[in-house]
Amino acid sequence: MLREKNNKILSLTDDYLSKLNESICGIRDIKAIGLKNIDFRIFSSLSLEIRNNNIELNILSNTAQTATQAFNYLSQLLLILIGGYFVCKETLSIEYFVAFFSYSSIFNNSLLNLTKVNSSLQQVFSSSRRIFELIDNSIYQEEEFGDNEIEQVVGKIKFEEVKFEYMSSLPVLRGITFEIPCNKTIAIVGNSGSGKSTILNLLLRFYDPLSGAIYIDDINIKDLTENKLRKNISIVRQNPMLFNKSIKDNLMEVNPNATEDEMLESCKLACIHDFIMTLPQKYETYIGENGVLLSIGQKQRIAIARAILKKSKIILFDEATSSLDNNLQSYINTAIKKISKNHTVIIVAHKLSAIIEADEIFVLDQGVICDSGKHEFLIQHNSLYNKMFKLEAELLIKNGSSEKTKEEILYDFNGSTTKALESGNC
Repeated sequence: MLREKNNKILSLTDDYLSKLNESICGIRDIKAIGLKNIDFRIFSSLSLEIRNNNIELNILSNTAQTATQAFNYLSQLLLILIGGYFVCKETLSIEYFVAFFSYSSIFNNSLLNLTKVNSSLQQVFSSSRRIFELIDNSIYQEEEFGDNEIEQVVGKIKFEEVKFEYMSSLPVLRGITFEIPCNKTIAIVGNSGSGKSTILNLLLRFYDPLSGAIYIDDINIKDLTENKLRKNISIVRQNPMLFNKSIKDNLMEVNPNATEDEMLESCKLACIHDFIMTLPQKYETYIGENGVLLSIGQKQRIAIARAILKKSKIILFDEATSSLDNNLQSYINTAIKKISKNHTVIIVAHKLSAIIEADEIFVLDQGVICDSGKHEFLIQHNSLYNKMFKLEAELLIKNGSSEKTKEEILYDFNGSTTKALESGNC
């Protein structure tokens, strides 16, 4: 009985730690796709089940120890009475009685020790106690959201004098202001640490700005409910979070009411349907923890399909193509082009080849937007953008990703002569 209960606790603990690892690694994606409350309920259910089983195990263990100890005391009392009787009758010598009593006491104490919980189990209980203390921590601060249940999000975004810093006196954004119309594709480029990903994190309210305001459809995002904010924004990261479930379950989790036709259509738009149909189990294929059985490009396209199926009006891409080769990047670019017709798309990228077709490109430098415009304009009028573009061409040649010359690569990207690239304006 004790062994079965102990095995069950260990199994539940394994499930709990596996879920904990999955949730910590993908906390931002879980919040972004609106699964925070579902995830919390799963945690609560697992922790409650572990706690209840621990209580039952303690009751069983203490009952066994109490019964053994009672048997020990009763047997010693009975031994004294019977032994004393035979000593008085002179049929048993006092020396034999004392020796027998001593050995029987040693035996009973050993039997009692066998019922005690071993040291390794005590370590498990100690670890569980610390986990429960963390779960029950009343200091946890719930995120504060508004109560505006906007009926339908169009997708217009506005940043107004937004300032932000992760550490005091080290500003990341220095009062940026910009506006994004609905159903447009906007790209944000800049050097590492310029604040590109911070803009996306602020839009998702993983952080709040120190000053300024962020609006969606002219409504301050602080006034929106968590459900409305997270439902209408999806994000695709460089290594998106996927769950240890089937492809279908990963897709349908964000929108359980979606039809199978809607799921198939979202995968076709994301250019992943044909690949899924080549798998033995197709959409029922299990992909392992965090999608370990898939490539980065396949995971990203499934994440794009998930964002489409979620019916988010705003879709964010955070360095989604930075680790992909040209073939995989072309799949992602095609998917982005398809969905941009009916979605507001924001792309953060180091690879400028991923954003040259954007409706507008913001160049971020030291926390401010130093320039904006289409690719053709920036390549000729912004020195930072031009420098980044040349650097990418040089890296392609250096890494052997292209057999073309630097000028040929730049020509392909720009679609025009490279004369302007070498001019004094660049």
